[in-house]
Formats: sequence, C-alpha cells, structure tokens
Amino acid sequence: QSISSSWINGVRSYSKSYSYTLAPTSKGKFTINQASIVIAGETYKSLAKDVEVTAAVDKPSDQMTADDVADENLHLVAEISKTDPFLNEAITVIYKLYVSPNISVSNYQPL
Repeated sequence: QSISSSWINGVRSYSKSYSYTLAPTSKGKFTINQASIVIAGETYKSLAKDVEVTAAVDKPSDQMTADDVADENLHLVAEISKTDPFLNEAITVIYKLYVSPNISVSNYQPL
C-alpha cells in the first residue's frame, strides 16, 4: 500500500495505491480475476487479465537492463566521519557518486 498527499498551488491531491505480487505455483493458462473497490459509495473495478505461466527462461546476455547498466557504471560511496559515535554525538556523512564516462547523466549538478 502506498499513500500520497500533496498541496500544489492551493489544490490538495490524494492517492492511495495497492500493489500485489503474484507468484505462480504451476505452469499453464490462468485468469486473474477483476479487483474492485468502493469509494464514497461508488464501485470501481479493474478488468480481468489472462496470463500464461511458462517455464523459467535464462536472462538474455546480449540485452542489458537499466539495472545492469547502473551496476556496471554507477558507484555510490558513503563516507562517515566517525564509525563509533557516542549517543547524540553529531557525525558527518558525505555521499560520493562515481559515474563511468561510458554513460550519459543529464541534470547533474555538483553541490
């Protein structure tokens, strides 16, 4: 469940989202039935969805996902001023993002 509320130019917006992860227990063709919710007395329904569960496939090695590119080209390091602070003692954390010249990063501004 995710809830978001914001005020933009004096207008309030609110949203609530539900996410579900389904894990198949067998192969075959299945139908995911519709979901429904009642809001202020009105019922909203999703559409049913037919899916086919097949055997697992190997990840293609020739197609890189965004996660693969990030794993190979971005590196985030957190440097801590003191690893064993006392209770209520202030510490400094410096984050350093290392970016490979092999990728393009837009809207990047060092602080």
